[in-house]
Amino acid sequence: MQNISTDGTLLALKDQIKATLAATPNHENILLKDIFHFTKSDTQNFCKYFENFDSSEIFTKYCICMIVIWTSCFHNGECESFREKMKQRLKKIPQHAQRKYVETYANTFHTYGIDTFDIPITTLGNIEKIIEIHAGLRMQTEKGERNE
Repeated sequence: MQNISTDGTLLALKDQIKATLAATPNHENILLKDIFHFTKSDTQNFCKYFENFDSSEIFTKYCICMIVIWTSCFHNGECESFREKMKQRLKKIPQHAQRKYVETYANTFHTYGIDTFDIPITTLGNIEKIIEIHAGLRMQTEKGERNE
């Protein structure tokens, strides 16, 4: 497992995530929680980064950071708090922009070779299911169905 420094910029965080994924053999078959070491302190610091996701340009550029932040929050029991922050953010953007976010997530999972467990990335709810699996909150079954 790899620790990530949470006291730098979003660009530094992105670079650390990319380097860690690149250095992890066969990371396509490993849960993010098993690649990265998420402490409670990291999660609190990650949430500070989340405040910077205030435009679609930043979100698109740093989507991999968002995936890791989201996984960290869920892994460390911050699900409801994070979910509420996400809902508040999404209420502020038009539906067409929400669809663009879903496409950005799909592209990011694909680009970085992060397993989506055969869940179609068509809604934010499905993305949350993928994050829950990577955080260790859901189990994957052989047919791609999920059990809690």
